Amino acid sequence: MAPDDKYWILISNYLANELSDTETDELLSWVAEAPENGQLLREMQSAWEKSNEYQKTLKTDVDVDAAWKKVEARLFADSHPKTQFKPMRRWTSIAASLFLIISLAWLGVSYYQKHQTVTFANNLETQQQLLLPDGSSIWLNKGAKVSYKKGLENLSQREVELSGEAFFEVQHNPQKPFIIHAGGTKTQVLGTSFNVDATTKKVSVAVISGKVSFAKENGKAQLFLLPGEKGTSTPNGSLAKSAFKNTNFLFWKNRQLNFENEPLKNVLAEIETIYRVRFVIKSSELQNLKLTTSFKSASIHQIIDVLEASLDVKIEKSDNAYIVVK
Repeated sequence: MAPDDKYWILISNYLANELSDTETDELLSWVAEAPENGQLLREMQSAWEKSNEYQKTLKTDVDVDAAWKKVEARLFADSHPKTQFKPMRRWTSIAASLFLIISLAWLGVSYYQKHQTVTFANNLETQQQLLLPDGSSIWLNKGAKVSYKKGLENLSQREVELSGEAFFEVQHNPQKPFIIHAGGTKTQVLGTSFNVDATTKKVSVAVISGKVSFAKENGKAQLFLLPGEKGTSTPNGSLAKSAFKNTNFLFWKNRQLNFENEPLKNVLAEIETIYRVRFVIKSSELQNLKLTTSFKSASIHQIIDVLEASLDVKIEKSDNAYIVVK
């Protein structure tokens, strides 16, 4: 966000060395609020110093006072009283002021464009797809939000900030790395597909294709992840790598579940999490029954019908749970 008029005035007064103590404190507080504020002030100071150098160069190359005195003597030699005009000096002062105004305007527009942020939040109950200017796609789970700088496709690094959960399909570009900042972590890729879950303090990245660098923002820990690998970050600063057998964690995106020779207790645990229901297995021998099946956009009742037919069990609905019996 660009500074409001008050801070432009403070910056101008600062460059002209006309700030009061109170205004100085106010400007310093604004600079301390964000790194980009300090960067803008430095850029403005550099432009101001260049304008001063321009004036010095002009005065060195041309003796303005001496030249004007000669002209003045010839113009007013007869009867007019001599008046000390110094138009060139006045001109250079005006030029410097114009240079400052133009610099302020140019830097202001540049600053605004560079720091203008595009934000997209999914407030719907279903996932939403977002197509980025560089051709990359992001699927946002409900409640997820992403933001990126305007002109993403023209930047040397394509950077996105994420809160919540999202699936990325990144357009390959070796010259412009794609970086996701989420929950104190940094995920960097060149072109690949992967899921980032930052809904809790434990951020996780699961890679479907390509190669991903997963690191803490402080740079003290880093993992390289390949397809079928998942990296998890914890608040204490550690990173852990694990393998995943299926992509059921993407149910929110593709509405699909796959199980291959999986114990019933594990199957029901996943269904409980996804469908927000509860199962109670009455017999311990039923817990390890193996199941191989898949579901696509199935309701909880359709899933129960398949489980009963495949495992020869009975699943009865009680007040607050589904009871699994032989």
